[in-house]
Amino acid sequence: MRKMFLSRAAALLTLLLTTLAFMLSGAPASYAAAHQAAAVPASVTVIENPSTEDTNGNFIATVSGRGLHKNANYVLTDNNFSCTDSINTAGSLMVTTDLVGRFSITFLGGPSFFTTTPCQAGKYIVTATLQVLPSVFVTTTFKVQPPTSFGTIASLYFNPNPVVLSTNGGFVDALYGKGWTPGKAFSITPVTSSCAVLFPTTNPFSFVDGVGNFALGFGGTGCSAGTVKLLVIVGTSSHIVTLHLAAPSV
Repeated sequence: MRKMFLSRAAALLTLLLTTLAFMLSGAPASYAAAHQAAAVPASVTVIENPSTEDTNGNFIATVSGRGLHKNANYVLTDNNFSCTDSINTAGSLMVTTDLVGRFSITFLGGPSFFTTTPCQAGKYIVTATLQVLPSVFVTTTFKVQPPTSFGTIASLYFNPNPVVLSTNGGFVDALYGKGWTPGKAFSITPVTSSCAVLFPTTNPFSFVDGVGNFALGFGGTGCSAGTVKLLVIVGTSSHIVTLHLAAPSV
């Protein structure tokens, strides 16, 4: 009788341990299979890296994630303790990925945007952490470099270009100007676009800085793949620049 009892107890214990092992190993895998973008390594990236400060100690870049859990909340943090930026202004920033596991936000810092001291040049880390279990995270480094002159050959460019649309038709991007005459005013106006292009209500970079650079973050909603053309006027010089919009993808 005692041997039979021990045998049954051992069988029950084996079943319990097997079930527990399946739960511990199977639940995260099942979650990942159901919610994480397939065949794309999870990553977070700072675009325009290194980011060059203007002569007032401000920077503008874009933070993008891909290959993340789909339609999920991630908490962004950074270790930039030199100034306030759009990630650390409230300690952290919540973002939500789209249906293919992507997100993009305008990333800016400095006294023109927040009540803070000028940002200091250095290398920093951005971390994106899944809000729910299994609380996986990805990190990237970004560099802020001091104001730098890029010569006297004027240029305008978007970064990124093309920009990948989210599954709801939105995007964020940044326009950069380098090599312009310091102190000149600039303005940006949409010329042709299939969607609403949104600019900040106030533009702290409305003048070229002391070494000839400027930057502006902006975005769009309700877009489809195609192009957006913007009229950029710097001083008395007018230019049409084209941003390419790519269809949503993982």
